[in-house]
Amino acid sequence: MEQIAVCEYCGQTFISDLPTEAERKKEAIKKCSCPGANSARRRLQKIDEAKIELIGVMEYNPFSGSEDGIVDEEKVDNIRKGLEAFIENLADGDVRSLTVQIPGIGKVTMTSSDKSIKISKRITTGVERKIES
Repeated sequence: MEQIAVCEYCGQTFISDLPTEAERKKEAIKKCSCPGANSARRRLQKIDEAKIELIGVMEYNPFSGSEDGIVDEEKVDNIRKGLEAFIENLADGDVRSLTVQIPGIGKVTMTSSDKSIKISKRITTGVERKIES
């Protein structure tokens, strides 16, 4: 059944076959050419690209120095999902960077600029250094 999708930025309407309001809202943003929809598309693209990059970064690092060389994949997947949710905060400019030390992976850093979100990993050896004063 045909529905109406409305751009939330300018009010332009489009015909849609999508069943939910949320899906129609996204479709309207994709179709509309107003400045607000253009900005929203760039934000969504920035988030999608960062999520794809995060998947690659979160791969197991055999040189991490983890005690038994085995990483709990479920735990790493949960950490990745948490970091994925945080990407929106980076995209919105609420936070500019985040660094997380993940056993078996290394140090993961996410940094936001106006154009993109950069995600990098630094391999760590797992050796702790104590500073005595």
